[in-house]
Amino acid sequence: MVKITCPNCNFSKTVPKENIPAGLRVVKCPRCNNRFDYLTKDADSGNENEAGPPEKTENRIESPWENREKIGNRQAIFETFKYVLFSPRYFFSGITYSRGITEPFAYGLLFGSIGSMFGFFWQFLVESMNVQSYGSFLPFQISQNALSPSLIITAPLICVLIMFITGITAHLCLMAVGGGGNGFEGTFRVIAFSQSAQLLGVIPFIGGYLGSIWSIITMIIGLKEIHETSYIKVIIASFIPVVLIILIILMATIMSFSFLV
Repeated sequence: MVKITCPNCNFSKTVPKENIPAGLRVVKCPRCNNRFDYLTKDADSGNENEAGPPEKTENRIESPWENREKIGNRQAIFETFKYVLFSPRYFFSGITYSRGITEPFAYGLLFGSIGSMFGFFWQFLVESMNVQSYGSFLPFQISQNALSPSLIITAPLICVLIMFITGITAHLCLMAVGGGGNGFEGTFRVIAFSQSAQLLGVIPFIGGYLGSIWSIITMIIGLKEIHETSYIKVIIASFIPVVLIILIILMATIMSFSFLV
């Protein structure tokens, strides 16, 4: 017999060992619906032991998105989206970082593209409201019919570039501060799954800004959890590109002034 206790509401239940699926890693509390890492407690000895055989991924499992063949596409998308946005610490501390980047890439491309399309649409809508005021000065007539094809082509491309450029930059900066211990794959998974926040772009006008801010917060939490490092290292790594850009601008400004003098 093993005793399972929910860390959120302290609900506990003793279950026969033979009724527990082999390799179980996450348990859902029947009382409060909280999900938590599965630890077994022998009802007789009281000793707590991790269930199942040890794995290379150190008790980490596939994300719901990567498990959609078993739980279905709709549930896989909904659970991944929900956990990334509202429980990023739980999500990124539990998913594996050694199963490839293809599945996270597909997920990030899906959500990032949809968010970008809506962001472009709202921006175009705002600008189109002012077309009449300066339209007579334009050498050509703006065609709204060209909007949809251009979004379909450019949004996924922009999303791909953002994910890889951000992933490479973030991982190099993490390595510089000693915080990228679980490899580029772990970093890219965080960047890709954090594209969930881009879906907030469906909110008119302000959705894109909200999505960007939420995505940054999610990435900071995710990088900390998936690399098992500290927030200080992740935040320092996040500021390195900003500092470099500021230094480049300052150097360019100083050089331009020197030429003028």
